[in-house]
Parts: sequence; C-alpha cells; structure tokens
Amino acid sequence: MGLMRREQPIYKHYDLPVNHLHPTEGHYIPAKAMEEDEAQRRSKLPWGTVIAQQQRIGLEVGSSLMYLLEDPKALSFSARLLAASGLNTAWYSFARNADVMRRVLPLTDAAQKNPDWRPNSDQIRRQGIATLDFAASPSQAVASAFENRAAPARTIKFSTAFGRAVGGAAIDFAAIEVGDKVAGNPRISSHVASVMVRDCAKVALQDSRDLLDDIRNYPSLAALADPESLQSAYWRRNLHGESREIFVASQEIAISNAADRAALKTA
Repeated sequence: MGLMRREQPIYKHYDLPVNHLHPTEGHYIPAKAMEEDEAQRRSKLPWGTVIAQQQRIGLEVGSSLMYLLEDPKALSFSARLLAASGLNTAWYSFARNADVMRRVLPLTDAAQKNPDWRPNSDQIRRQGIATLDFAASPSQAVASAFENRAAPARTIKFSTAFGRAVGGAAIDFAAIEVGDKVAGNPRISSHVASVMVRDCAKVALQDSRDLLDDIRNYPSLAALADPESLQSAYWRRNLHGESREIFVASQEIAISNAADRAALKTA
C-alpha cells in the first residue's frame, strides 16, 4: 500500500508575541491638554483612563476612514497603517506584561475549500470595519473600568475582549491585499490561502515595529485621537486631496462624538 498523503494544515490563528515592542521607548503618550476645562477633567481621572478614551476615538477614526476612502493608494496605505496600529493596540491591551509567551488572534477566514466562498478584498475590508465597530463596546467598557476604578479582574476582562477584537480587525486590514487573489481561485489551495493571510499578519507585525523609524512613535489607535500627534501628522503627509480631507474629517467627527459622550455623562 502506498503512503497516505498528509493533508496540509489550514492556519486559523496568529500568535501575537508578548515580547514585542521596546519596554520604555517609542510609545505614544497623550499630550498635555491645552484647554483649561480639558486639563481639569483629565486631572480627576484615574491612571489609564485618558489613553483608553483615546483608543475609543481611534476606533471610530479607523472605521470611518476605511469606509469612506476610495483612492486605491490611500486605501492601501491606510490599511497598512491601521493593521500595524491595531496589532500594537492589541498588544498594549492584553499582551504587554502578560505571564504567557504569546496571545492568540484570529486569522482572516479566507481559506474555505470552496474558492467561491472565500471573501474578496472588499469583503475583507468590510469585515475589518465591522470588527472595529464591534470593538467599540469593549473599548468603552475598558475606559469606564479605569474611570470607575473597577476591580483589576474586571478591567482585564474588558481589555482582553478589546485586544482580541482590535487585533482581529488589524489582521483583516492586513489581508485585504490577498482577498482578490484567493477568492474564486481554484488553483490556490486552502492551505496556501491560509499561509498567504498569515504572511500578511507577519508583515503587519513587522510594520508595527519598523514604522517607529518613520513616525517616531510606535503606531497605535490612541494616537489617532490627537490631530497633532506624530502619527496623525505622518498620515496627513501621506494622503492627498480628497483622501486627506476624509482623514481630517474622520478625526474631527470622532473627537466631537467623544465630547458629546462626555457631556452626556456630566449632564
């Protein structure tokens, strides 16, 4: 009897390493508030609240941007930067200082055996947007947990849910480029399709470190809450015309929505 051919694996998860970014250098730190009212508001907040609130804003900026952009170059650039920002945000949320070697993130499901069932690039893009929108709920819960000085176990629970969601969205955005290559293509096996998605995640993880050289901060979603952050300035420099206007408007609307949420809490 001949040897049975071993079926090649289909990769469904990606390991986010705990040992990832430099422990102290290159991290985004919220700038001091320039307006007196905002400075007073922040002074009353427990540690961790401001960055958590900014992550919530960054989610909205990213979702709006990926929904509205039409220029292929602007979309590709923004997807790459959001993938790197999302992976770092996931790391900050539930991998940094963890007592394990890695955290598991879901890979974009583009490896169905029937090629006609595989998502194309636009469908993967929309999946990433939907996952960012889904992450808004645990993100808000994290911010509330910090603000209300919740028990550590409760904060960790919400941070873990948020980290997994935003990390999954990051991989979706990284995998946009392979969607149209594998969707409906019977010459690409399920195994190869999953390898292609995993390779996209690997590139995004490397970007999340290497972009420090260009931005001078590790990319993160929280930095999108500040139009004057190094990351926001880098994004604007690399977008042009209508795409740049979309980025600026997405930030302005997300920041305004955050102010409205804060006003409702104090009303």
